[in-house]
Parts: sequence; C-alpha cells; structure tokens
Amino acid sequence: MSGRPRLRTFAWPASAAVALALFVPAAAPAQKRTVETATNGTVTAELSYVKRTRGTGRFQFEEFRDFRVKITRAGQVLYDRAVGDPCGQFCTPTETALARKHVALRDLNADGEPEAIIGLFTGGASCCVLVVAYGYDPPANVYRRAKLDTGGGYVARDLGSDGVIELVLHVPEAGDPACCPSGRQRASFVLRGQQLVDAGKDRPGA
Repeated sequence: MSGRPRLRTFAWPASAAVALALFVPAAAPAQKRTVETATNGTVTAELSYVKRTRGTGRFQFEEFRDFRVKITRAGQVLYDRAVGDPCGQFCTPTETALARKHVALRDLNADGEPEAIIGLFTGGASCCVLVVAYGYDPPANVYRRAKLDTGGGYVARDLGSDGVIELVLHVPEAGDPACCPSGRQRASFVLRGQQLVDAGKDRPGA
C-alpha cells in the first residue's frame, strides 16, 4: 500500500513526567538557627537552636528546639553534638551563674583549661536549671560532657580560694516556706575529671 508515511507522536512520556513532578515533594526549607558563641584564646564554644513563635494573639509563646553544642579548638572542630535529653522535648536557654550568658568559657577546676558551659531551663513539672560543662581531655584531644541538674538554681563561688569553682545549690528540706514547706541546706558541686561531683564540705555537718 503506497502513500505518505504517517508521523507518529508520543505524548505520554511528557504527561508522565508532569505527573511525576506533581508527586515529588519539594525539599523542606532549612530551619533558621540562632547561634550564640563564646571565645577564649583559641577555643570557641557555640550553642545553637531553632527558635519559633507558636500560638496566636495573647497565647503566643517561644518554642526552642534542636539544641546543639559545637566546640572548636585552634580551628579544629572537636565536639559537635545535640544536647539531647532532657532537652529533646522542651528547654529554654538561660543565663548561667558562671558567666551571666547562655554559653560561656570558664576554667572550673583550676587546670588552666577553660570549660565550655551552657545553661538550660527544663521547664514543666521537672522545671530545673541545668548546667552542662564540656571539659577538654588533652591525651584524647576531645571534649567530654558533665551534666548537673541544679534544681531551682545555684551560685558560683570559690569557697576554698584555690581557683576551683563550686556550684552552690539550695536543697529543700523540712521547714522551707518556699517548698513543702521545708528548710534549706546548701550543697556544693565541683568539676572533677569529667563529672560534677558533690564537694561535701559545704554541707552542714560535713
């Protein structure tokens, strides 16, 4: 059979491409992070988090998520991790009594190396001021974390005049009108190795 050959067109691949494009989700925009830093010599500590305003009208509130700490020493990142529990669900940054900032560098144990310190408020039924200190381990060239739940807060003191900073807590006990009612006694904690441990000497009767 003679005649002009018919031109065949195939429109379905283009249609399929359009359909596929409709079903491919767009990449979620990166969440803007708030970054706070402290620097001492060659060491820089960075606290970052995502801050969002939630609610409407009179019921607006600030929500803080995804807390991370990064520590750089002589241009090398030695620590970069999430803060983790108990701040996986709710925490807010708070000023530390050690430096009146959310993040600071200060030598806590008089070894000549500044520790990175962050202050967080856990809120809710377990509302407490949390101190997290990151100390340098020279042989391993890493930073290690020590954490202390200070309850309603603390003050920083060098009680022994030896350069070792003690975190002095008020611990509720029977008879303190601000609590149960109950009284108050003091407990001191110092950074020893990679732990914030009870100094003991400031407790009554110690």
